[in-house]
This record gives sequence, structure tokens and C-alpha cells, in this order.
Amino acid sequence: MNGDKTQKRILRAFSASSFLNDMGSDMLLPIMPLYLLGLGAGTAFIGFLDGLGTAIVALAQLASGYLSDRLGRRKVFIWTGYLAGALGKLGFGLARTPGQMVGPKVVDRLGKVRGAPRDAVLSDVFNAEKRGRAFGFLRMMDNAGAFTGALLAWLLINTVPIRYIFYIAAVPCAAAALVILLTIREPGGKREPQRISFRRLDRNSRLFLLFVFIASLGLFSYSLLLVYAVKNGVPRGMIPLLYLAMTATASLASYRGGQMLDRLGRRPVLALSLFSFLVLCAVAILGPAGWWSIILFVFYGLCSGLFEPALSCAAVELVPAELRGTILGATRLAMGVAAFPASWLAGWLWQTIGSWSAFLVAGLFVLIAILMLPFIKFSTSGRPRP
Repeated sequence: MNGDKTQKRILRAFSASSFLNDMGSDMLLPIMPLYLLGLGAGTAFIGFLDGLGTAIVALAQLASGYLSDRLGRRKVFIWTGYLAGALGKLGFGLARTPGQMVGPKVVDRLGKVRGAPRDAVLSDVFNAEKRGRAFGFLRMMDNAGAFTGALLAWLLINTVPIRYIFYIAAVPCAAAALVILLTIREPGGKREPQRISFRRLDRNSRLFLLFVFIASLGLFSYSLLLVYAVKNGVPRGMIPLLYLAMTATASLASYRGGQMLDRLGRRPVLALSLFSFLVLCAVAILGPAGWWSIILFVFYGLCSGLFEPALSCAAVELVPAELRGTILGATRLAMGVAAFPASWLAGWLWQTIGSWSAFLVAGLFVLIAILMLPFIKFSTSGRPRP
């Protein structure tokens, strides 16, 4: 009974903080490309900034995952991460040129130090039979917050200057840090630092990380989809609605995907998520312009809603319990190292050749990742590997 109460308390606290933080973050994400275009940035710079942010996220989560394993302390990484996100958003509002957006982007993305330690806590308190549902529910709340934030952005974009929305968005992010401070407790007792080595990751774990890297080379930032919609005739004031469609789809996909993870396993859900992105690329290359582009956001939401919970569940079951933070951080490092050139390359191809070339190259990387899946050994017993 106490174990069930602990699980519920932790999942509720993480879900509430994730909802608040994503509400703040996603008030900005659908308007960020418009803000950057207004400052004079081009698509290549937008792709560069998104890729830079993702790379910083990866490095931050690798470090925090490793340190949380080594020190046996995870809470400090979680609440300080939310606080950094609030500070970064204030910095965005103060920027006056594209170059001045880089510093706040670094601070905001460093806030992602919370990710790997938070997921490691969930993996510690939920066994493999319930883990998919836990990660799926958390991701659903992420996307519900994103939906709420995007809806607020749509309501605010025509009533207040865009710059003010950045200041408003910092408030729920700061509240998320307060939720963690007040509700999450570290395990009692003093713990000696452990010696953690990446050499303990076996060949299968390294193959999994290579799969994540190659898949992420194709999964470029959705910011370019927002630019695609604008350039194909969707009014700028309606762009947040497309983002709402994406986040609503991602929220539903995460909830149902969590159930599928526990029922079907990790491999089928990963395959379905990547196949969704292939359909997106095909529609972008072959489909007509205008409001037809809404289907791209639906498939992107389906892909992201399934992919991230499946990755987290699969990763922690490849290694012993004491390496969970490390493998989660390494997984995000693989994603981030790939995402930096992925978003930049997609933006560059778009700007120099055409949008079709960006979608074609992205689809090829994702197809290669799908073909790798049969060679990775995922847990099939319902328990993490010893």
C-alpha cells in the first residue's frame, strides 16, 4: 500500500510540474519562428538555433543522468532545471537581435538537466509491468501542458506584443520548480558516491544508442513545419492552431502508447512512431499546399507522442538499475548530437534546394533506423535485464 501511495505521489508531482513547465514552454514554441523571423533570422538560423538547443539538452541530460547515478541524488537536478527554464524565457523577451537569442537558448535548454534524473526516479519506483503506463501518462501530461500553452499563445498573440508572452511564460515554469521542492523527497540516509563507467554499457546498449542517433538525424525540429505552413498559405495568426493539433495528437498518442508499451513491448511502438514520420515526409513531398499541411502536424504529434516514452522504457531495461540515469542521459545525448546537424541540415537543404529535399533526406535516415530495429534485443520478460 505504501508503495502504491509513493508511486501515485511521485507520478502526480512529476505530472503537475511537467504540465506547468510545458504550458510555459509551449506558449513560446508556436510563436518562436515568427519571433525570429521578425528579428531578421532566416530558416538556416532557425534550424541552427533549434539544433543547438537540442544538443545542449543532450549534453545536460548526459551529465545530470551520470551525476545522479554517481551521487544518488536526483531532486536537485529536477527543480533547478525547471528554474533555469523560467530564467531562459525571461532572456528571450529581452533579446533584440537573432544573435541575442543564443544566450537565453543555452540557459533555457540547460534546464533539461531535469529529464534523465526524473525518468530514472520513475524507473526506480515503477516495475516493468507498469512502467510503460507511467511514462505514457507523464508524456501525456507534458503534451496536455503543451496544448494549453499553445492555446494561450493563440489567445494572446493578437492581444499583447509577442515579447510579453515570453515574460508570462516564465511564471508556470517557476511554479513547476516549486512543486518539486515541496513534494519530492530524496531517499533518507547518506549514500557514498558510486563509480560509474560508460564501459559498462554492453554491445546491445551501444547498438541501441546508434539506432537513436540515426533516427534522430531524420527527426528534425517541428519549427520547420511551422515555417512550411506559413510559406504554403496558412495565415500567421492561425499557426498556433496547427501546433494545437500536433500537441493534442501527441497527448493522446502518449497515453495510448504507454498502454501499448506494456501490452505489445517496446519494438512495435518504436517502429510505429518512426513509420508515422515516414508518412509525414511523403505527404510533405507529394501533398498540396495550404491547410492540407495540418496533416503534417498530426503525424509529427503521433511520432513524438509514441517515440519518447518508448525510448525511455527501452533504455532503462537494457542496463542494471544503478546505470538507469546514465543510459537515459546517453540516450538523450545520442538524440541531441544528431539533432544539431539534423535541424541545421534540413534548414540548409530547404533554403538552397527546396523543402522537398529536406523531407526526403530526413525520411531516408528514419528508414535506416527502422531497418536496425530487428537487430536490437529488447526486454521481453517484463523485467529489466540483470
